[in-house]
Amino acid sequence: MRPLKLSPVVGILTVLAFTPLPTVGHAETSVPAVFGSGMVLQRELPIVVWGQDAPGTPVRVSVANREAAAKTGSDGRWRVTLEELRAEGPHVMTVRGSSTLRFDDVLVGEVWLCSGQSNMEWPVREALNPEAEIAAANHPRIRHLKLNHRASRKPTDDVDTQGTWQTCSPDTVANFTGVGFFFARYIQAQLDVPVGLIGSNWGGTRSEPWIPPGGFK
Repeated sequence: MRPLKLSPVVGILTVLAFTPLPTVGHAETSVPAVFGSGMVLQRELPIVVWGQDAPGTPVRVSVANREAAAKTGSDGRWRVTLEELRAEGPHVMTVRGSSTLRFDDVLVGEVWLCSGQSNMEWPVREALNPEAEIAAANHPRIRHLKLNHRASRKPTDDVDTQGTWQTCSPDTVANFTGVGFFFARYIQAQLDVPVGLIGSNWGGTRSEPWIPPGGFK
């Protein structure tokens, strides 16, 4: 596994794919909650998709003109890697196993993990001039996914989310991370690509839980 570098592009969908998967026994195709309609996939990096199904089930994933297949192991786990895509969309992603999942309005662009404490969690509705900012927030190529507060002593393959991916509009932006929103608006204007924000933040938490055990060693 390559070390994660702090660079202008964070391929969080790729990073999350290296966390361990639990053993499952159900016979239905599933993927983590970070995948969904309206999501943004990281551009110009291999696209990793993973999930669970019945043991021995062939699984095929397709998006745009990319396709990859795998077969689940005895523990029901599967993972595929699709070739990278340029910033574009919208696309449809399908995952076909013992059942079929379809995700619409999928964009490819910049994906950023908005992690930290209260400064990152602070929402747009409490920023400066919130009424004007919210009214002008018509940015359909900015998407946001908010994670719930959940503590875990070990990495997991899935996340708890507050709903699904949201498209930035005056109706949705009020609860976006303010830092993330203003940052996304800026880099979208500079790069002219879709931007996905994953709001993994929790005000008042200590720094230690955000650091992997290897970091202390």
